[in-house]
Amino acid sequence: RGNPVGKRDYAILMLITRYGLRSADVKTMKLCDLHWTENVIQIVQNKTGNPLKLPLLRDVGWAIIDYLQNGRPPCEHSEVFLTSTIPIRPFGLHSCALNAILAKRVWQAGVKISAEVPKGMHSLRHTLASVMLANDVELPVISSVLGHLTSEATSVYLHIDIARLRDCALDPEE
Repeated sequence: RGNPVGKRDYAILMLITRYGLRSADVKTMKLCDLHWTENVIQIVQNKTGNPLKLPLLRDVGWAIIDYLQNGRPPCEHSEVFLTSTIPIRPFGLHSCALNAILAKRVWQAGVKISAEVPKGMHSLRHTLASVMLANDVELPVISSVLGHLTSEATSVYLHIDIARLRDCALDPEE
């Protein structure tokens, strides 16, 4: 986080790991979506078109502030996060730039991940869902946090809760 790109990448990773936001929602987030006096982030989700209002968590807020004050280049763009190369511009909606950021930071951290394990930003949403499940957060709450329209959409994350799946297993002896 000692340079502008590091500050940007950290703020992006904080938004995705702490809120489970989709990459498209981070790429299109505007400065006006940050409501500092109310301590909330308000966006309209790209995938669903639904509004999403999130409390601005302290650590996420400070990461964004650090990027805005010390990392974001001055420009006319209203998007929060911008590329670091000239011409400075917002990330393309369909670009893989955020996945590249995650891959770069994982590699720099020396983390070895097997080829079978998903490595994109969406895997961080998956991780948040699994942590919430492990902490006994109810499925409708997880659905709300992830911005799913229904709890059924969130049920794809249930297969990662091995402990609860064991509770459902049938004893073949019975």
